Amino acid sequence: MIYFANDHSIYRGLLESYGPLLKMMTKNVRLITVLSVAVFVTANAVPAYSQTIVYPSQGSNTELLAAKEVRRYIFLRTGTAPALAKVTNAKTLPAGDVIVVSENSRPLITELKQNYGNVDAPVSGDRKGYLIKSVSKDGRNILTITGADGATTLYAAYRFAELLGCYFNLAGDIIPDRKMSYPLDIGRYDEKSLPWFALRGNLPFHNFLSGPDFWSTADYKSFLTQQAKMGLNFFGLHHYPERGEPSSLEGPEPHVWIGHKQDLNDDGTIKEAGAYAASWASTYRSSKNSWSGTPVKTTDFSDGADKLFAYEEMASDAIGFKRPASATERAAVFNNVGNLLKDGFSHARRLGIKTAIGIESPLAFEPGNRKKNRDGDYAHIITKDWIRTCPPYVRERMRDVHGFAIPKSRGAQNELFAKALYEGIFTRIMRTHPLDYFWIWTYECWSYNGHDPSRDQIEAVADDYKYAHQVMTQMKTPFKLATFGWKVGSSGGDGEELEFHDDLPQSVPFGTLWDNAQGMWAVLPKGRNGWSSCWYEEDWGLIQPQLRSLGVYSEVSHGVRNGGVQALIAKHWRIKSVAQASAAHAQLSWDNRTPVAGSLLTLKDAKTKFPVFDTWETPVAKQPPSFVRWITKHYQDWAKANFGPECSTEIGNLLAMADRLGEPKPTGEGLKGSVPKSSRFLPSALNELEDEDPRKPTSRKFQDAIHLYTQFCSYKDQIVGSGNRDRYMYWYHFFQGQIELCKMAIYRQRYVDSDHRNTDMKDRILSGWSKVMTHEIQRVRNVSELGVIAQLHQSTLMDAIRKELGIKDRVSTTYKGQKAVRAMPEISQIYGDENFEQKVVFIGNGEITNPVMHYRKLGLSDPFSKVALTPVNDSSHVMKVSLANPGYDFEYYVTGLVGGQKVTYPVTGGKGKENINKTVVIWPSQ
Repeated sequence: MIYFANDHSIYRGLLESYGPLLKMMTKNVRLITVLSVAVFVTANAVPAYSQTIVYPSQGSNTELLAAKEVRRYIFLRTGTAPALAKVTNAKTLPAGDVIVVSENSRPLITELKQNYGNVDAPVSGDRKGYLIKSVSKDGRNILTITGADGATTLYAAYRFAELLGCYFNLAGDIIPDRKMSYPLDIGRYDEKSLPWFALRGNLPFHNFLSGPDFWSTADYKSFLTQQAKMGLNFFGLHHYPERGEPSSLEGPEPHVWIGHKQDLNDDGTIKEAGAYAASWASTYRSSKNSWSGTPVKTTDFSDGADKLFAYEEMASDAIGFKRPASATERAAVFNNVGNLLKDGFSHARRLGIKTAIGIESPLAFEPGNRKKNRDGDYAHIITKDWIRTCPPYVRERMRDVHGFAIPKSRGAQNELFAKALYEGIFTRIMRTHPLDYFWIWTYECWSYNGHDPSRDQIEAVADDYKYAHQVMTQMKTPFKLATFGWKVGSSGGDGEELEFHDDLPQSVPFGTLWDNAQGMWAVLPKGRNGWSSCWYEEDWGLIQPQLRSLGVYSEVSHGVRNGGVQALIAKHWRIKSVAQASAAHAQLSWDNRTPVAGSLLTLKDAKTKFPVFDTWETPVAKQPPSFVRWITKHYQDWAKANFGPECSTEIGNLLAMADRLGEPKPTGEGLKGSVPKSSRFLPSALNELEDEDPRKPTSRKFQDAIHLYTQFCSYKDQIVGSGNRDRYMYWYHFFQGQIELCKMAIYRQRYVDSDHRNTDMKDRILSGWSKVMTHEIQRVRNVSELGVIAQLHQSTLMDAIRKELGIKDRVSTTYKGQKAVRAMPEISQIYGDENFEQKVVFIGNGEITNPVMHYRKLGLSDPFSKVALTPVNDSSHVMKVSLANPGYDFEYYVTGLVGGQKVTYPVTGGKGKENINKTVVIWPSQ
């Protein structure tokens, strides 16, 4: 192969990308200078480059990462990795087609944009956009990929990958099975976009096993990386105190430490004396916790599910695999979680993602409300005075060690007590991890659902907000204050959305978790930023599908009104199971696109683009046509990206209609095409039938109820391509498992009706359980599915089958599904001083032999190097691969034998030209 460069810059680019390799290959490379540089490269060495990706010499690490990401996805789509070069200005661009990746403010873009009308990457207030523009100049194509800042330039690079056919979700990348030819045609791009919301992101909710409670540092960083690929730039965590109300047990959770600053070390770690018991959900957390089922060890999991776990208990490795029993262990939980947040939030900051953690209000004294309503019930959930969020251990330590009086009312003592705690909280954060917002929440049911806070209770929250803000101001914290809650202000009942407007500066955002951007009609006209929410799923149904793109669309429609909210934040627990809703969230947030020379829509225009309608009451036939067109295309595009074009129209139409029909329906409705309800409230478990629900799986009503699942599964043999089929089988097993769960609900009811005497129904319950678990194991792709398996064992096997039904028969321990190997989470970026460590799970019966990762530098055709996998905690099926500080971008795949049968991850992986492997990009450190 021969590559001629008319400028020395391409040689510099080649040396930058392949310098070490070129030095090793001098026998295969000749450099001849004749007025310009000609580089000859043998076919077995560095490939020829018809295109070069360049970035500005004065650019940031984020811009260089964006350039590397463009290179990665061109490689994944074509099998060729273009050269990467640094340039100082437009005159030093290399010959041939060039892709320029740069922030809009760079001199390089100032020169190039003269070719496309001097149009800048769009900016409106705190909303920042990008543009992707091709121009033909001097007989070659120049493609400019630029954003209003470094982070938006990175998002623009990922948008370019989408335009190449890649598709991103929160669990990982989707690369089409069929590759494109190289060189790419880069002369056809013309797009600019401005997001509707300055902040677009996620609120993964702690409390259930399927949520972020199991996440490790790697899971956090993987999730954040995928957020950036989707153009999402906010990540927040809610925090449960020990008790939401005196009779409950909800926390405390370890991602916010509460205490006096003297109980901190200089590095932000917690002294042993300042540590108290805190945890996230785990397999060992007591069933006394309001969100937990009966504890069960992973070694007692059925149907081969035990092999998915390396330890006999499952939890985030930050909190450990057993309940902390000493002060040392309690302190270690906080300190390990602090390190997790340091690594995760530092990564978020580099990606341009804003982060938020906080507490529920009030931190200290909350007055009780003894008033009764018209029905004779107490008017509020809190009837007696108490210290709300501050843990009892800390409360007593503040009194006994630090000399504070425990407040018994609002006033001076409460102010001193609360401010000292806020100073401790903020000091610990500042010494431990980055943060952008400390948000203070009003708690669930505080001012709605029949609860009416008294004036004294409202003022206690106002006091708390002011104390926090005053301490922040005094300490000059690097993070800002925000307020949030299930509803805005004291709204709900007779409350007011603007209850706290006069208590806090205009700069403090007010946020809501409620539907229809609740309260924003009052907040936004006051000039205050508002944060609204969408829900990818509800907590009652965390073991079943929930298609909620309809709800996401509705929240976008409400969010763009009244001047537009600053943030649209999605609450959820699972990751891959909510892929359709998360895709809708990301795509709708950026659905303001036009050619570069065109005019973008304004927020005023958005009201027409996104019509508001009652998603609960509007009949399907009367839903707005523009919405119907959008949701149909949304699901068709999603199906095509995931499963290929063969059945994408049929599958897309099927899922779009299921979503349009709304929340999951009882099987008794027999609503053909809807999502059937298979789970019940909390934590979600095997459903209990309602009066109208069918009692026979063969009945027409039941078959209509599960039509969505049976129809989807009917396409199995029509899916073409190994990657498409693997992605399809995730949903196939999910839906097949749901059919079995729906049947189990029938068997359960008939068993109960027989006074537990019908042994046939008992046997069908146990058989159904094994079928559900076999399907669940086969759809494992990340930690969320592991959490669902654990939750099913707690809430369905232990609490429903064992306790409620009294069935003590043994369940199968043998796996009955297909063999596979999975890597989780998907790690696609690491840092230059970081080792690559990937967790790998082998699925199937039999001995695991010859587990190996094959890897090589991205873009080379050299043979793959190999590194053996090692067991995690002597596990037979859970392993990890460790590659010490690789120092270069690389591709890899994993192989092994399960009972003598070869398995590969990814399923498209291998050493051939048409194989598609996983790739890892090293963060720049220039």
